[in-house]
Amino acid sequence: VLEREYRTQIIDPMMMEPEAFNGWFDASSQTFHTVITSQSPQDFQEMAVHMLSSGPLAGKVKHLVVHSPYIGGGFGAKDHSIFPYYGVLAAIYA
Repeated sequence: VLEREYRTQIIDPMMMEPEAFNGWFDASSQTFHTVITSQSPQDFQEMAVHMLSSGPLAGKVKHLVVHSPYIGGGFGAKDHSIFPYYGVLAAIYA
């Protein structure tokens, strides 16, 4: 019988699926829509509101709708990604 003890280093999780973003502003309903790949959309919502309230759409956006394909689970690699904020910035100026 061979008995060994193994240890691995702690590493950051690597996302296997690509990140994506889609966003648009519907001026008629004053709604800013986003489709994000985040496992923590509630954190994203809070920061997106700050971005929208201090940018060129300040005062024009009355509603923020966040569509997220994640229902739960996963390994937590996409809960603190900066990518969705770049998407908001691009959608604001698009």
